[in-house]
Amino acid sequence: MSTVTPKTTPRKYVSKKVSERVIERKDRFLDAGLEVFGTVGLRGAKVKLLCNEAGLTERYFYESFQNVEDLFSAVYHKNNTTIYELFVNKLPTFPEDIGERTHAALSLYFKIMKNDRLVRVLLLESLTGSEEIRKSHHESIRQLAKLAAQFIRIDNPDITLREEVLETVALAINGAVSTLATQWMMEGYATRKKDMIEGAVLTVMGIMAELRMR
Repeated sequence: MSTVTPKTTPRKYVSKKVSERVIERKDRFLDAGLEVFGTVGLRGAKVKLLCNEAGLTERYFYESFQNVEDLFSAVYHKNNTTIYELFVNKLPTFPEDIGERTHAALSLYFKIMKNDRLVRVLLLESLTGSEEIRKSHHESIRQLAKLAAQFIRIDNPDITLREEVLETVALAINGAVSTLATQWMMEGYATRKKDMIEGAVLTVMGIMAELRMR
């Protein structure tokens, strides 16, 4: 008498589909999080509001996130990583001339930052959350400073400053530029992007000129 071998393929297929749906729902909450956190802020965001924005029930919220701050951390990390990777990939394609390359980099930055939701999440709300969220924010700033310091060193190979000092210079540049982006958003993007870029370029190039004299 022959035996029938159990079919396992459908079970694997269903399992795969379930995992895909989980990822899809998580992505919907990440998108909803950027919208909600970027409008009402971290303190104003409630699970119900996030679920309404995502078009999903609370059951699915807790499927991927422990609480509202957990979602905020995920939204922050996703968008911060996306921007970081974009710059890492784009920088090698920028012009060799330091002035033109600075202009290209800042043009890209202000193009990205003409998004009030993104600015609020990355530059404002990240300072008002839990200690873990604030720590994550400061770590990302340090990471960006290290990246900026590397490119400053490449553009100015004769610089004799210690790495620790150069990183503080990079932190100062990043701080100045992010403050510009924040003020730009707060004023409703009233200043022309062209003028924002020009002001930022002058600031950075002034620092570069001073570095070359040391």
